[in-house]
Amino acid sequence: MNRSDVRTSSLTPLRLSIKLIDMSLLELKQPVSRLSQRERRELQVYLVRLRHATPASRRSVAKRIRDMKAGRTTSLEALEAQQKRG
Repeated sequence: MNRSDVRTSSLTPLRLSIKLIDMSLLELKQPVSRLSQRERRELQVYLVRLRHATPASRRSVAKRIRDMKAGRTTSLEALEAQQKRG
């Protein structure tokens, strides 16, 4: 079986996930480059969801919400200065 053929319908979800783990970054990038604009956008949304689903990300969001509820906010000037710094 070709390692880059992830569309094989005979793969169970577990076998598919194991197959994807064994793929190199280049092997992932190649099929992504062939996706339509809509499919790429869906992939971007999925990757953002993965990033925000981590425990560290959830703690960070919870802390920001607590800070806002406690009245600790950032002024417009501070936000602009932070944006200029990069």
